[in-house]
Amino acid sequence: MRKHETSLFAEDQHSGPYRLQTTDKRLIEKINGLTKQKRSPWKIVGRGLKKSDPMIFCCTFSSSTEAREWLERTIMRMDARSYTLKPVGVGYGWEVSWQSSGDEQLLEGGAQ
Repeated sequence: MRKHETSLFAEDQHSGPYRLQTTDKRLIEKINGLTKQKRSPWKIVGRGLKKSDPMIFCCTFSSSTEAREWLERTIMRMDARSYTLKPVGVGYGWEVSWQSSGDEQLLEGGAQ
């Protein structure tokens, strides 16, 4: 099983369009649902050819703080595992790293 990869980063500046790129199925389902709402700011802007490729969404945030807070709230509501946000780019983006559990290792091919 492939590791889930998720990142949120600004297209250009700290305010304006941000890209959410993820292979996390639960997050994809959540954001796909948002894109179908009439007044939603979320749009699908890219997808891979295979299921294992990431989906890419776009949403406008007024600041990097607002973007980071949205990402943290969304992750906390979806997942009880602890996580860290690692800065990417020039400080206007983050990569999510989840702490793995023993159960997850078994699903990913067995614990040593």
